[in-house]
Amino acid sequence: MHMNTHEKLMLDGSWTLTYVKNSVLQENGGVFETAASLKASGFDTIPAEVPGNFELDLMRAGKIDDPYYSTNTWKLYELECMHMFYYRTFSLDDTADRYLHFEGIDTVADVYINGKLVYSADNMLISHELKLENAEIGENEILVHIKPLTLEARRYEVPPCCNSLPYNIDSLYIRKAGSMFGWDIMPRIVSGGIWRSVYIEKKPEERITDLFFYTTNANASSRSADLMLHYNLKIDGDDIREYSLKITGKCKDSTFTMVKPRLWHTAGKIGCHIDNCYLWWPRNYGDPDLYEVTTELYHGDELLDVQYDKIGIRTVRLDRTSTTDEQGHGEFCFVVNDHKIFAMGTNWVPVDALHSNDVKRLPEIMPMLNDTHCNIVRCWGGNVYEHEIFYDFCDANGIMIWQDFAMGCAVHPQDDLFCSMLKPEIISVVKKYRNHPALVLWAGDNECDYAFMSWGAIKRDPNQNIITRRLIPDILNNLDFTRPYLPSSPYID
Repeated sequence: MHMNTHEKLMLDGSWTLTYVKNSVLQENGGVFETAASLKASGFDTIPAEVPGNFELDLMRAGKIDDPYYSTNTWKLYELECMHMFYYRTFSLDDTADRYLHFEGIDTVADVYINGKLVYSADNMLISHELKLENAEIGENEILVHIKPLTLEARRYEVPPCCNSLPYNIDSLYIRKAGSMFGWDIMPRIVSGGIWRSVYIEKKPEERITDLFFYTTNANASSRSADLMLHYNLKIDGDDIREYSLKITGKCKDSTFTMVKPRLWHTAGKIGCHIDNCYLWWPRNYGDPDLYEVTTELYHGDELLDVQYDKIGIRTVRLDRTSTTDEQGHGEFCFVVNDHKIFAMGTNWVPVDALHSNDVKRLPEIMPMLNDTHCNIVRCWGGNVYEHEIFYDFCDANGIMIWQDFAMGCAVHPQDDLFCSMLKPEIISVVKKYRNHPALVLWAGDNECDYAFMSWGAIKRDPNQNIITRRLIPDILNNLDFTRPYLPSSPYID
């Protein structure tokens, strides 16, 4: 039975939603920071569900027709100028070391606690966490003001270097699933809402902050491997030598233990050699064996924090040549545990136009990957980064993941501003998913190399793209050097 050192107060469920056109909001002062001020405003107010999208709330309240029927999506253009205010109350019995966590806000939003602005978000694709500084014991109010995204996009002057699909131009400085602005496979529903779970977490004061497990060697014939853990910790005590780490792993009859009996710093590495090792394999090449790993942080004999992970022990590389000639000489082949893998896969695109529905639909859709005997799936760059259950499913079923970063069919701004927007996203995504053995490739984007070469009057060299040739590889070189990286899909080197 797992010990829980992190308490969570879930804030999913019933909220209240007030919505108002931008012009009307501005006529009424433009700033509303409390539920009381919204209730006094006379703006339209309906019940809301979190996780959710505001179109679904409007449909349930009878304010709009079903967006999934006929041409009703066209009517949703009229909602692109709407401000959304989500609010509810919550109660705390203490306020020490409490963190408010949004798994997904769509997209540009201000967060108020008890009428005070505590956080501003501008990225739909990643989670947001803030320490609760002004919450009180007893009842508190949370209010999330989500701003009209297409109006927010007008704040940015698009430079001449940029290009995109004409109905996607407002997405270039906005970190949101590109397909929601309209695509050949998706309707334009720009949308908004708190689309993933919200919770308040009480964390241990001293704790594990980051773990990265990776395999440095895997020998299938001898069934042995070398495993490495890189860790980061939050330690407040004066003498760090009083702290220790213990890591244990188990898969069937195979176990391993790594112990750091005395720490020298809040970061470090621990490695071990594993005999009788069960390796992770893609479908058709062996079992996708996973180790259940427990990492414990101690101060003397006192257990401070514990983290549970499932990891797969495997190596991966991509053998690739730039071209294949007329005689077929050339290579593009994934090699797992030094064995060539015949890849049989598919492209993974959005499972719903309104992404709060994704987590409900995934359990029905993911088994199709097994039904069609896939052993690789490419997560397409116009999508969101999928829910954790998708990556867990691929781990458990031997389905390799080719992961695009969320950019597609565009020449994005080549400036410091856009790089500063994208950098936290790349860091967050890499750290979130890098412990999944199914993930075998990071790819920079979808078809942006084509956009450089084929769109616009002047054809440009895609290797001048600072995002996929400098920013992303620099981050990967720092945070995940264990997987191959392809700057674009398709990649023109």
